[in-house]
Amino acid sequence: MLQATKKTQISEEGASGFTLVELLIVISIAGFLLATLGVTIANYLENAREQQTVATLRKIEGLIAERLKGLERAYKKPDFTTFVTRFQKQLQAGDSNQGIPLMPGFSREATEMLARKLFARMLFPQTLSEGIPLSSEDLDGNGVLDAGEDKNGNGTLDYYRTVLDRIRGDQGVQFNYANHTATAESRKTESSELLYYALTSMELFGIAPVPTEFRDTEIRDTDGDGMLEFIDGWGRPLRFYRSPTRLVKPYGMLGPDGYPGSVGDDDAYGVAEDFAEIGFVSQSGPTDDHYISPEWRRFAGLFIGGLPRAPYQGSSGGGVLVNYDQLNQDPDDPYGLLISEFRRLSITNANITPTALVDTERATSPLWNFPTFDVYHKPLVVSAGPDGELGILEPFPTEDLDGDGVLGPNEDFNANGQIDIFGHLAIPGLIVAPTKTAAIPHLPTGTTTFILTTAFDQASDNITNRNRAAGGRR
Repeated sequence: MLQATKKTQISEEGASGFTLVELLIVISIAGFLLATLGVTIANYLENAREQQTVATLRKIEGLIAERLKGLERAYKKPDFTTFVTRFQKQLQAGDSNQGIPLMPGFSREATEMLARKLFARMLFPQTLSEGIPLSSEDLDGNGVLDAGEDKNGNGTLDYYRTVLDRIRGDQGVQFNYANHTATAESRKTESSELLYYALTSMELFGIAPVPTEFRDTEIRDTDGDGMLEFIDGWGRPLRFYRSPTRLVKPYGMLGPDGYPGSVGDDDAYGVAEDFAEIGFVSQSGPTDDHYISPEWRRFAGLFIGGLPRAPYQGSSGGGVLVNYDQLNQDPDDPYGLLISEFRRLSITNANITPTALVDTERATSPLWNFPTFDVYHKPLVVSAGPDGELGILEPFPTEDLDGDGVLGPNEDFNANGQIDIFGHLAIPGLIVAPTKTAAIPHLPTGTTTFILTTAFDQASDNITNRNRAAGGRR
C-alpha cells in the first residue's frame, strides 16, 4: 500500500509539469507579444513626434502670416514711400558702396517691386550677414565716421546694419558668435534661430513682435550659442527658407542649360535679343527657362502642398502651352513687371547687361540680392523628419557654412567637390545639369537626370508648414 501510494504521487507530480516543446511555444508567444508591443510603442512615439512637429509648424505659420499682414500695412506708410524714392535714385546713379549697378531709366513701379522684396528680407532674415539697409552710419553725410557714428565699432563707414550687428546690440540676448560658428553643424541652426528672434523679439517698420509662448519641446539652444531655435519632435532645429524659388526652378530663370532662350537655339550668353527670351512663350512652345518639368513639380510638391496643376499642352501633348503655368507667377510681382523692365532696359540701354538681372541671386550686397524672379514662392519652414535628411541645401548663401573658404566635413551637400551657392533659395541637394553649364558652374554635369533619386528619398519624410507631411501623408 505504501509503495502504491508513492507511485501514484509521483505520477501526479509528473503530470503537472510542462514539456520542452510547450515551454518553447510559450517563450515564442511572449517574444512575439513583446516585439509587437515594442513596434507599437515605437510607432506611437514616432507619430507623437510628427504630430508635435506639425503643431509647432502651425503655430509658426500663424505668426508668419501675422507679420506678413503687418508688412502689407507697412507698404502703405510714408517710410516705405521714402525708401522707394531713395532706392530709385540709387538705381539711376548706381551705388558701388552698396553693390547697386547703374540702372538708368529704371521705373518707379519696378523699384517698388524690388523694395517690397527687400523689406520682406529685412523682416524675415535668414543669415546673420544679411543687412538692414535703412540708413547709413554717416548720419551727417560728410563722408567720414564722426563721433557716435560708428554704430558697430568696426572703424568702417557702413551703409547698413547686419542682423549680427542688431543682435549684438540687443541687451536681452547673450549671443556667443564663436560657439555659433565653431562647426558646420552649429551653423545650420542659423535660419531657425533668426526666425525665432524675428518673430518674438525684432520690431521693424512699426511691426511689433508677437508675444507667443513656446514650450521646451518647441524651442531649444541646441548649439550652446545663447540663441534659441525652433526644433521639431526629434529635437533637431527646423530650417527656414524665406523665398524658396529654386525649389520650383532648380536652375533659376535661365533654365537647365544656363542660357536664355530655348535649348539648341541659343546665341552667345549675354546677347541682348537672347536675354529678352527669358520667360517667353512662343508659338512653337515655351523656352527652357519658362518650362517647369514634371520632375521639378513633383519634387516641389514634397515641400509645398496644393501646387497648381501643370498646364494643358493640347491633345497631342506637344510643346505648345494652351494655358499659363501658374508656377511662373511671382507673388511679389504677379504681372511680371520686373522681368519686362529688365528686358526693356537691356535692349535699349548699353549700360544694363543681362547679368544685372541674373546675378541678383548670387549677389552679396545688402541691397542688390533677390530671389529668382517670376517664380512662385512662400515662406517655408522645414523639419527633416525622422531621417534628419533635408533633400535640399541648407538655407545659407554657400555650402561653406563655417566660412573658412574650403569644404569641410558635412559641407559638400551635393557631393560635387565645389563650394556651391543658392542654398538660401532651397536648391535640391543633389541635382545634375545638362552638359551646357557655362553660366551655372556650381552644378555637376550630366545628361538626362536632373534631380537625383537620393534627393527625393531624403525629402520624402519631411514635414513643412506648406505640406503637413511630405510623401503623401497629409
